[in-house]
Amino acid sequence: MKSKIETKQIIDKLTRDTASGKLHWSHIDWGIGGVFGKAKTLLKDCRIDLDNSFSCNACGHFGLVYKPLQENGGPPSLHLVVTPSEEANDFRLLNKGDELQQELAQLQIMIKKQHPSVDDFLNEFMLS
Repeated sequence: MKSKIETKQIIDKLTRDTASGKLHWSHIDWGIGGVFGKAKTLLKDCRIDLDNSFSCNACGHFGLVYKPLQENGGPPSLHLVVTPSEEANDFRLLNKGDELQQELAQLQIMIKKQHPSVDDFLNEFMLS
């Protein structure tokens, strides 16, 4: 049975819980043994930026995946993937195409505060 919960509500809760420190994210593991290794087919075979893709465990697993280029040559995009457990073969892509990109970008900003890149760190240092 499909959930009636709207994807935007899920993203809003992930963003609030990340901002408040309730959720801790790590860089996503696309390896065969990783939680999201089996989910690659949801996003088709394309380049995924692992430095800007993250996952968290929140009673299940959420993955925020950044694709720098879409398979059709379109602009970069963010995708939210969910699975109920590490052992599950059930994965769902919660947004399609360019849907909810602004909301996902806000979530990514919150996550990146937990895992800044060198450039982010240097920019923050220079602004302080």
